[in-house]
Amino acid sequence: MYNLRHKGLIGRSCAASGGSSQGTSTDGANSQRVVDDCVNAQMSSGCGNYSNDGALGDAQAQQEPPAKARRGRGKRNRTQLRVPTPGRRVQLKPIGVRQFTYVNYNPKDYKYGSQVGVILKRLYPGMVDIRDEENRIVDKRAALSWHDYYSRKDETRITYARRVKAEFWTLFKVTRPDMRKAERNLESYLVKRVSDLMYQARLDAIKKHEDCNDNQARTVELTEEQYLTCIPSWCSKDAWAFLCKYWTSNEYKDKRKAAQASRVKSKDVAQNRGGSRPWGETQQLLDNYNARTQLAENSKELDAQALYCMEGGFAHGRVPIADGVVDKETLIAAKSSNIRSTNTAAYRTMVEENEQLRETNQELNQTNELLIEENSVSHQMIMVIHLPFLVAIY
Repeated sequence: MYNLRHKGLIGRSCAASGGSSQGTSTDGANSQRVVDDCVNAQMSSGCGNYSNDGALGDAQAQQEPPAKARRGRGKRNRTQLRVPTPGRRVQLKPIGVRQFTYVNYNPKDYKYGSQVGVILKRLYPGMVDIRDEENRIVDKRAALSWHDYYSRKDETRITYARRVKAEFWTLFKVTRPDMRKAERNLESYLVKRVSDLMYQARLDAIKKHEDCNDNQARTVELTEEQYLTCIPSWCSKDAWAFLCKYWTSNEYKDKRKAAQASRVKSKDVAQNRGGSRPWGETQQLLDNYNARTQLAENSKELDAQALYCMEGGFAHGRVPIADGVVDKETLIAAKSSNIRSTNTAAYRTMVEENEQLRETNQELNQTNELLIEENSVSHQMIMVIHLPFLVAIY
């Protein structure tokens, strides 16, 4: 009433509409946390007007319907890099040639796909040098592939590719027998992800300029000047300028048309329909669903309650599988009636955390016993060495 608002809300509104926030640098060029020996070890172990406008303003406010609360992540909000709890990196197992599955799968844990995207943007090299056979710089261009991450080094002479991998292994781990295969899979996966990153960068610029979705953006072409106005936060200005010029060049347009023609001629009707979730994770979700569903084995219906309980609710406003088929209003009503599974993701997470803490405590106790034993042995050795001198003195 009387257009009074909470001070915290007013501050946030002011910052959103009139202020300009200074974010942290995403280049990551000054990071010196990477050393060669740590990689293998990490693998294994202006504000709105708030004046009172009188009865007219109150009447307009009453006529406007209340805004419906949105579920899930906001439009164009970026995924954040997660910081794991000490000793609680997510364990992976490599499968195929460029994918991983999760050991002790937990839907609430961060996923390697989203975190790789964050790391690649955070450590994007920008402009890289083009060298001839005699290692002389002949040109410069923006990084376009995973190979370009090897072409640039930071001030500590460490390549951006090695830094990306080191960041990855601070979040995830594999067993020692899986190390070599995990490295090969990660290398192949990063090749594809950088290619996807550069493809999506152009679409994101079009979506920002035209305010449209991915499907609409694929049919739109902007001018170089229009691309320049849509620079993302992870890309430097000189690299973005090169990309904008490249996307409007005849060379790129010819390659794009050739690729489109090749896809049309392909007999694979399911190409580019694999989805953003890796198949290994999808298989684990299906196994989780099959273990929870109460329906018959050959039933063609979906168990909405099982889908809801798989992740303990709506992750980003949707269920993990077959989101468009599930009646969310029914599930929300069930939630309000306190109809919840006794085996939710939050409960499983708590049980797993307690088990990991118990294992960590046992390891610490064993380490402590070893240190006590080593200390005792060292004390005895010192006494044996110095005892003759002490006897001689006295």
